[in-house]
Order: sequence, then structure tokens, then C-alpha cells
Amino acid sequence: MVTSKKLAVAAAAALASLTALTAAAPASAQDWGWGYRPWSGYDAPAYGRPARDLFERERRIDQWLRNSQDEERIDDWRAARLRRELDGIRGWTFREAREHRGFLPDYDFNRISARLDDLAGRIRDAQYQG
Repeated sequence: MVTSKKLAVAAAAALASLTALTAAAPASAQDWGWGYRPWSGYDAPAYGRPARDLFERERRIDQWLRNSQDEERIDDWRAARLRRELDGIRGWTFREAREHRGFLPDYDFNRISARLDDLAGRIRDAQYQG
């Protein structure tokens, strides 16, 4: 038979272990709730991909475009047109990153990534045309 004293001790122990478990969790786990994945390498929600990967790709493409223009492999007017498109993609990435707190859903990440791939292909084609 369970006495009230044993029940109170068991409840107190359960409450103490739950409190310790919650206090030991990282802050991002508390922010994101059930979607936190500690094994992912990022403090990300379960559906998210980090926008910083896209920002890094945009930076590399921009540098590639600048180098190609400096080495005169791409005309100035064509480089300006490609840079305007890159700026549009960069603005789209910033808007999505702000909306989703830095982590984009796979759908948005893949669409922006496809546009960056398309732009990189057009830069490559423009180098061979010039």
C-alpha cells in the first residue's frame, strides 16, 4: 500500500528531476520547442536550413563575378545585369531569413539555391561568350 509520505517523496523526486532536465537544456531548445535537434550542428528548428549557407554562396558568386569583370572575361554591362539579379536574390534571402529567424524551410532554401545555381551557370556562359 502506498502511503501519502511515499507518494509525496516520489512526486518531489519527479519534480526535481524534471526541473534539472529543463534547466540543463540549451536556450535554443527552449526557444524552438520540440523541433530542436542537438545532433544537427546548428541550433535549428527541425524544418530549417541555415540562411548563412546561402549568404556564403552569394558572397562567393559575387566575388567570382567581380574577379571575372576585373580580368575582362565579362563585359561591364553584362556584369551589371548579373549583379542586379544577384542583388535581387540576396534581398529575397534576407527577407526569408528575417521572416523565419535565420533558418529557412527546405522549400524556400531549395528555390533560392536553384536561382543561385542558375545565376552561376549564366556567369559561366557569359565568360565563354566574351
